[in-house]
Order: sequence, then structure tokens, then C-alpha cells
Amino acid sequence: MVGNGPLTPAIGGSGPATSSIGPYFAIARWISYAGIALLGGAWVLLIAWPQGRAHGRARTIVWTGWSAATMGAILEFLIQGPYIAGGQRGIGTRYLAETLRSTYGVIHIARLVLLGITALLLMLAWRDRRAKSPYAYAVWPLGISLAVTFAAIGHARTTSPAWFSIPMDTAHMIAMAAWVGGLVIVVAALLPSREPGQITDALGVFSRTAFTAVAVLAVTGSYAALRGIGSWAALERTEYGLLVVVKIVLFIGLIALGNVSRGIVRRRLGRPVVAYAMNSTATAATPPQDDKAPDVAPSRDLERLRRSVLVEIALAAVVLAATSVLVGDPRGREALAAERRGPVSASAPLGNGRVVTVTVKPGSHGVVGIDVDLAGEPGPTRVTLAATQPDRHIGPIPVPLRLSDNTTYSATGISLPVAGRWSFQIVVTTSAFDAVSAQVVVQLS
Repeated sequence: MVGNGPLTPAIGGSGPATSSIGPYFAIARWISYAGIALLGGAWVLLIAWPQGRAHGRARTIVWTGWSAATMGAILEFLIQGPYIAGGQRGIGTRYLAETLRSTYGVIHIARLVLLGITALLLMLAWRDRRAKSPYAYAVWPLGISLAVTFAAIGHARTTSPAWFSIPMDTAHMIAMAAWVGGLVIVVAALLPSREPGQITDALGVFSRTAFTAVAVLAVTGSYAALRGIGSWAALERTEYGLLVVVKIVLFIGLIALGNVSRGIVRRRLGRPVVAYAMNSTATAATPPQDDKAPDVAPSRDLERLRRSVLVEIALAAVVLAATSVLVGDPRGREALAAERRGPVSASAPLGNGRVVTVTVKPGSHGVVGIDVDLAGEPGPTRVTLAATQPDRHIGPIPVPLRLSDNTTYSATGISLPVAGRWSFQIVVTTSAFDAVSAQVVVQLS
């Protein structure tokens, strides 16, 4: 879902960026996703369970989501510069300025502004006890806009046609937040409230919405997987493909658990309300006609239902974690194409008939291997290499070289995150008083 703005690498991979900064970036994205998911549960309080606006625990869940989404956006903004610069540590003003000038930075600033306005409207909605609060309706456009800020810097932005891919990813994000956030509100606030009428009415609305959300997730997720993988080979041989398989397996597990929840309610509670709707025929139950019958399920049965939904929430958290890694990886078709693409080389003179040749394998942006061949160079004592992308103001990225044979130095797992002209600055030292430098330019696709 989250992908490539001008400063956003189209890869996750290894190398300097991944080894030092990449995991932190994945954590920041997970915080953002988890925050939006919890914040999405606000719809239950605004539409399905208006009485819940006065429920302290329900509001705490929503504000926790808002805080996490805000913190995640800030962390992503701060980490982006060092990440794109090849994992160089520190958050300098140069990094922040470059990020702020990029599409990635502008969209994150817009997300923070939208989150601020959302907080204001939610505070007004909590005070309004009317079932149809005007503030509640005002929140919806903001929720959609927040989802767009994820899709607009994701893989969808670079997928043709973008006019279709971005709305699909937006719908995917909205459905995820409505479903996962709604589940958390139901299990942590609605069911423990022990209000029979409120539980019955709210679960009926949640049931129908959850079914729609799951259907949207299935359709949009399938589209995203197909556009990103492209072939069985990419599914089997790339990290992106393997992560997609993990998400599919977890999603199937969530569906199975949803049916378990439905079975518990029908079998144990004797009523067809479902905690997580998996079929369109699920309806809210009417209260028992027997005046002596309990209006709510026994505590033991509600506890079983709560535990089942808790497992669903835990699996959903794992899905979000997989997504946080997935969006930083090159799509399967791109990774496979890069693997099959041949190396590219360029040379530069070192003087006195000596030549240095830099070879990048494969000849595309992403995680690459680099060879530096010093044919005719008499035993240098030291060779250093740094990569710069002048058009995007990226670098210099230090490249740690190791001697692989008498005249060739090599490095693997180097992150060159964008296509275009990459300039390699080589310094060859042959003694304490003799060193020569050269610049080699390589075009990466």
C-alpha cells in the first residue's frame, strides 16, 4: 500500500539502508497502520453505538489510534531522509529539508493536518449525544482523505493506471480500518458494557458493515496482489511474493475465526448476532420473548466470544506487520525483472594508462552488487567508493569494498533506491603519499 514518492525507495532489501534504518522504518509504518486501524473504530461510536461516545474505554481506544497514527506519520517523516541516503545515521536539517520538498514529505504533512482536524471534530462529536450528529458526518471525508495519503505514496502511485490503483488502495485501507477498528471497539468496550439493547443494535450494524469490509478487502487485496506479483515465478522466488502468501494465509485464518465467532454466538447464546460477519444473511437478534429469559448472554459465553475476537485482532496485527514490510519491498514483478536484468558497467581513467571499471549487478535500482576492477593498478593499499544520485540529491552513500581477487574489489547488498544516473567516486591509494581519484557514471533503470 505504501510505496514510492520521489524520496521513497522502491525497495526494502538489505544493505546499508536496511541493516541500520530499514527495520525502524518498518516499525514506523506498522505504528501508522495500527493507529489508523484503531482510529477507524470511531465509526462504531458515530453510527452503530452512539451511546458509546460516553464510554471511557471506547474513547480511549480511538484516541490511542489517533496518537499512534500521528506518531507514526512523524517517525516516517523523520526517518525517510536517512533511509533514502543509504542508512546514514542521524536526522540532520539537510535530510528534513529534502524530505519536506518531496511528494512523500508533503503528503505526510497533509496527513498530520488531517489528523489534527479529525481530533477536533471527534471532540465535538463526543459532546454531541444525538444519534445523528453533524460532526459525525463531517468526519467521513477526513477518513477517506487520510486513507488517500497512504495510497498516494504507495505502490499504487507507480502502477498504471494510477487513477484506478490509488482508489483501490484507498478502499482497501478504509475497509481494513473499519473492520479491525470495529472489532477492537466491540471486544473491548461494547461487549463488556452488558447493555442488552445496545449490544443487539450495535452488533447488527457492525455485522453488515464487517461483511462489506471483508468483501472489499478480498477484492482490492486480490487486485493489489495480481498487479504486484504478475507471475508464479515472482510468487515463489521473491520476498514480495512470499509476504503476499503469508497475508493470504492469515486472511483465511481470520475468515475461519470469524465463522467460529458466529458459531459461538448461535450455538452458545442462542441468537444469530455475529461478532464478525462472514455472510450477508447475518442479522441482529430480537430480544427473547420470554420475560424470564436473560436479555444478554451469560458472562461465560460472552467471555468465549470475546476471546475468539481477540485472536482475530491479534492475527490482524500480524497482517499489519507483514504489510509494513511488504510495502517497503519491490513488487514481485519488479524484483524478478531486476534479477533477470544484466549488469551495467562504466570506466574512467586513473592516469598513466590505468583504468577503473565499475560494474553494477543487476543494472537496475534496488539492492545491487558492485564490482570495482583496477586493471593495471599496482597493488593499492586502499580503495574507497561512494555512490551519489545528483538528480535526486541522494548520497554520498558509502560502499564497503572487499578484495575479491588481485585486481577486483566487490560489495553486495548495496541499496541504490532510485533509477537514473548514479555517480561513483573512487579513491585509490597506493602509498602514504600517492592517491588518485576518479568518477564513474552508471545509468540504472
